[in-house]
Amino acid sequence: MKTDVDYIYGETLPEPGTAMEVVSGIRWIRMPLPFALDHVNLFLLDDSDEGWVLVDTGAALKPTQDLWEQVLANELQGKPISQIIVTHFHPDHVGNAGWLQERTGAPLWMSRTEWLSARVNRAEAQEQFQQYAPEFYRRTGLNDLLVEELRDLGNHFHSLVSPVPPIYRRISEESALDIGGRTWVPILAGGHSPEHVCLYCPDDNLVLGGDFLLPRISPNVSVWWNEPEGNPLADYIRFLDSLDYMEPDILVLPSHDRPYRRLHERRADLIAHHHERFDLALEVCAAPSTAADVMYQMFKRQLDAHQSRFAIGESLAHLNYLVDEGRLERVADDNGIWRFVAAG
Repeated sequence: MKTDVDYIYGETLPEPGTAMEVVSGIRWIRMPLPFALDHVNLFLLDDSDEGWVLVDTGAALKPTQDLWEQVLANELQGKPISQIIVTHFHPDHVGNAGWLQERTGAPLWMSRTEWLSARVNRAEAQEQFQQYAPEFYRRTGLNDLLVEELRDLGNHFHSLVSPVPPIYRRISEESALDIGGRTWVPILAGGHSPEHVCLYCPDDNLVLGGDFLLPRISPNVSVWWNEPEGNPLADYIRFLDSLDYMEPDILVLPSHDRPYRRLHERRADLIAHHHERFDLALEVCAAPSTAADVMYQMFKRQLDAHQSRFAIGESLAHLNYLVDEGRLERVADDNGIWRFVAAG
């Protein structure tokens, strides 16, 4: 799903362990990830004499922490990290928040639901996932072998996230963050995560888009085992629909890929992408079909267990959206497998 966005720096990227200025007072750090999506973008906001406000932290892995040591030693111009903002609870964003707080003493800012989600996921026992998640995956229609592989894959959150600080400062929609003379307005929305924070600076026509406004791929919007009838896509599409007020040439600083302009073209393509998948799901479900049936039509390539976990979650997200819209019905067959069929 490609959009002809304007990458303002072309192919230029920050070198590992360095920070690159993208606009005055904002520096871009790029940290590695051990996944197919092999990096995450972090941003330093210059807060004048107060220091730097860091947005997101990277996964709590030794290579990333070694690069952080380089940044702390060489890239902060003699000023401290004074505050840490985390856009959402996923490991590549919250992972080093606790580790960096211990190194810097900086307070942590998150939305309430994201902080709670981070705390719960960090504390959740592996046995709990293995007790409840396999039944969820079985009900989607995945075969027994893949369900067992997903069970064995488990929940690796704790291995990627340092202990989440027990004390935080809450970001709400009523917050206005004054950082170095810029006022950042939080935008809270669900979809990819439950209460993700984007930061919008209307005066300078900037938005820190987190994972919600990616220029090349759609963020993963999935249904998970602990909320099987959830409808996260409704939240995400509502968020995309709500951005009409932003200027056409706004500069987006995303959590993956590169800074870009042409937000409105991008969000139109994201919305169109999901509507194309709604149409595909309706086509498959002309006869009663499982979420797995839909997944194998949405994702034609070979999927391993890790990829299947996200693919089945995305497929179910589209199906649950259509159920809530009244366009599909969901029923359980004699084996407890969910079947989806066009509402009649």
